[in-house]
Amino acid sequence: MSILIGGIPAHPLIVHAAVILVPIAALVAAWAATKPSWHRNHAWLTSILGVGTAAIVVISNNTGEGLMVAKGATEANPGIYGDHAMKAKFVLIAATVVAISVVVKHLALKFPQVPVIAVTAARVLAIVAAVVAVISVILTGHAGAALVWDN
Repeated sequence: MSILIGGIPAHPLIVHAAVILVPIAALVAAWAATKPSWHRNHAWLTSILGVGTAAIVVISNNTGEGLMVAKGATEANPGIYGDHAMKAKFVLIAATVVAISVVVKHLALKFPQVPVIAVTAARVLAIVAAVVAVISVILTGHAGAALVWDN
């Protein structure tokens, strides 16, 4: 079932928040991973942005799946929506990894007993996930725009 906001499907409205927030959260996470002193001063901002962005991406995915069903497709048989839906899963995974990595780094500031290897892994994951997130949000957005404008 597609959720409506003011008579408009929620997905195209909510997805724009994800399109804006994913690259911002990715860049902030990558910056924090390479500049620990900056991260120490902005840990709450980085964590809230990362987790909030992941939540928006989850909502965007859910409303997209609802819209797909409202258009007569299913997850098992997505039809013309398959490419867009598959790419959206990469955004979801990358945004989740970014969120987890910034939270791990934040917890490491509060709890010094967090193993150094966990912090190092979180830094590396933040950078890799940031790159994947930005690329996948561009590709997903392009696939979604093609659905709207080509059909």
